[in-house]
Amino acid sequence: MSASWFYGAPVTKLVVFSTAATTAWCLKVAAAPDLFLRAASLDTSRVLASGELWRLVTCHIPFATVAQLLFGLPFLYEMRKLERMMGTGKFGVFFVFVTSLATSLQAGISYSLFSGSALLAASS
Repeated sequence: MSASWFYGAPVTKLVVFSTAATTAWCLKVAAAPDLFLRAASLDTSRVLASGELWRLVTCHIPFATVAQLLFGLPFLYEMRKLERMMGTGKFGVFFVFVTSLATSLQAGISYSLFSGSALLAASS
């Protein structure tokens, strides 16, 4: 009986396969290399002005290049060990918490660096 590589790690399996599939699809479909990066990036001005809340989730899914995919997937794959130790429920909550924290920090820093300076220049 052969054990699956992702035995006892369904969250990690979902993350690895969705990241690989999304990156491959975006790199294949995108006519210009930066097209999918602009579409999936966390642009705080679009989130706030246009209400594009989906950007808060999609900014973490694809890698930008094949090299990032090849180096990043093994690290994502290693999360299965942590998931097995913590259990799927706790790991799922941990993963959502860490991703939410990273999104909040990225949005806050991006807004303060880019939008904040634009607001100051506009008010002067």
